Amino acid sequence: MPKLAPSLAIELDEILAFGLEGARFTEQFINNQWDGKKHLFSVHKQAFPTGYLMEVVSFFKEKGVTPLINDQRNQPEMSAHPVILSLPPGKAAWKHQEEVFYHIANSSRGLVQVATGGGKTFCIAGAYAFVNQPGIVLTYRKELMMQLRKELQGFLGEPVGIFGDGQWEEGRLTVCMAQSLLKATEVKYSKLLKEFSEPDTDSDKLIAARKIEIWDKLIKGTRFVAIDECHHVGAQSSYQLIQNMEHAYWRYGFSATAYGFREDKKDFFVKAAIGDVIKKVTTSDLVDEGILVPTDVIMVDFSHAGHRYPKTTYNEYYYKAVVENDERNKILIQTAYHLYKAGKPVLMAVQRIDHGKTLELAMQHLCGKDSAKFVYGDDHSTYRDQTLKDFADRKLPILISTLISEGINIPHLTYTIAGRGEESRIATIQLMGRGMRAFPGKTKAVYVDIMDRKTAWLSKHTNTREIAYNNERAFTTIPVDVKDLGEFLKGYQL
Repeated sequence: MPKLAPSLAIELDEILAFGLEGARFTEQFINNQWDGKKHLFSVHKQAFPTGYLMEVVSFFKEKGVTPLINDQRNQPEMSAHPVILSLPPGKAAWKHQEEVFYHIANSSRGLVQVATGGGKTFCIAGAYAFVNQPGIVLTYRKELMMQLRKELQGFLGEPVGIFGDGQWEEGRLTVCMAQSLLKATEVKYSKLLKEFSEPDTDSDKLIAARKIEIWDKLIKGTRFVAIDECHHVGAQSSYQLIQNMEHAYWRYGFSATAYGFREDKKDFFVKAAIGDVIKKVTTSDLVDEGILVPTDVIMVDFSHAGHRYPKTTYNEYYYKAVVENDERNKILIQTAYHLYKAGKPVLMAVQRIDHGKTLELAMQHLCGKDSAKFVYGDDHSTYRDQTLKDFADRKLPILISTLISEGINIPHLTYTIAGRGEESRIATIQLMGRGMRAFPGKTKAVYVDIMDRKTAWLSKHTNTREIAYNNERAFTTIPVDVKDLGEFLKGYQL
């Protein structure tokens, strides 16, 4: 193939180059050895990820050239016997799920953005059922791996394999932990520690003993790959993993926040590995279908004016401004106690362990030792699972946790208090979705968030979350000044 003219190659390289967060602080950037961007177009090889095919086609059309697309991928023959999905008696696919299946049937790859509560696992099962080829479902946490396997087996009516957490049980479809497969591709382990909070150390010996077999079957042998919570693909090591699956003709990513939500702007890796968004189902769409309930977002304005916090590191700043801030914690405690007295189960979401323990002591003092419990990732699994079950069964009135994000299903949850002060729109939307699932007697969800004002980092985070709240018509925002919170809670219709 003739090479592009240098001017065109430079122009295309610029289009497919993306700035990386924090790059300007690196030694290479400061010394003018690097432009601070990730370049997806290789000028030397004249190659780019196929997820950006349409952008490249548009580029040439603007130049007056209509490129000829020669798809040299080897498309496996479709199975003559697609899998028939199984649903509980009286249940049927939701309207938006049928639309997802239509788009999957007409696209060999793409992102499916389904809001939290939209039955994402059933959509994954439907994608595999349509293709019915050897494949994997990629996930990033042990709990999600086990949950996905169980749910997929229920929908598909056939055994589903598993790879991760020291286990490998083969199946035509296999749920895999990304951490384990990354090791099998010899991606440096240091990258995993940066990307994942829960490295899969138990798979080391398994991988060492059967590495070639794993490579052949799970990486080179797969024809279908579905990525659960695919926003994680934004990390470069995950992107490299997907690119190694060169025989995966069918590639689909599923997430409530599939594309355009990462604060580090690394969503371009997601698109490069998988492709464009082929179907988008918003929170408001699910409310219209009656699957979710609308949400009142009570935004409690809290000014940090007059407070001085250390700014040597964000960690030190966060501890003083959030974890150890008695005035701010009082808002969380006051609101949770009001809901407790009204007989309403409440989730208090935090980021740091010390913060959770502080709130646990306060709520136990006010409500009784057995009325409030804090759970986090390093808790013993038996205690953690039992505490989550007690809250789901309404035996525990107040749950304080760092865990409630992806993969947790508590349909009766209505009242959530967010004490995290985070910037991530992904985490915010995931958390809000936990309380929006339709449930008998539930007409709306209530989400209380502290809107931190007049302080450097937290004010920026507040602005990001506020944009997310205002972008969904299913959310009704209710601003409340902190000094009026007590009166507001007395008059607010729970």
